[in-house]
Amino acid sequence: MDAGPFQLLFEYNRWANRRTREEVARVSPEQFTREIGGSYGSLRNTLAHVIAAEWVWLRRWKGTSPGAPPFRDDELTLENLGSHWQPIEHETQAFIDRLAPEGLEQPVAYTTTRGKPFAEPLWQQLQHVVNHSSYHRGQIVTLLRQLGCEPIGTDLIAFWRGRDR
Repeated sequence: MDAGPFQLLFEYNRWANRRTREEVARVSPEQFTREIGGSYGSLRNTLAHVIAAEWVWLRRWKGTSPGAPPFRDDELTLENLGSHWQPIEHETQAFIDRLAPEGLEQPVAYTTTRGKPFAEPLWQQLQHVVNHSSYHRGQIVTLLRQLGCEPIGTDLIAFWRGRDR
């Protein structure tokens, strides 16, 4: 198995996360925290979930199984959104850049935040993380629309179209 497609997949994930941060930066602090529904209730809480999930998976790939996110949802603000997220993205990219083909097939064992043990091949976990973030970015689009914003797209095809120019 080749690591190249995973490097591209995570390049896409960073691109989509950056576009999401830029769009969310346009809302007011009140809109950011307003409870309007969805899986996590607000933009802030949904973003906190995405950031925490990316961090938790990265920690698992590095050999630990954290029992809790790196910060509480209410600690996330419009001002510190990037400073919470970007270091995780940079560390993840460094991890992805060092992937060896043989490592992709190796199972990574971990314990969930609820204490349940699992193990899957690394390549499955890598795909999961990008898919998970995409799923919740879609929820963020819905929340932004409910707040009266017109969000920009983060579809994979938009990434490819912009990248191929």
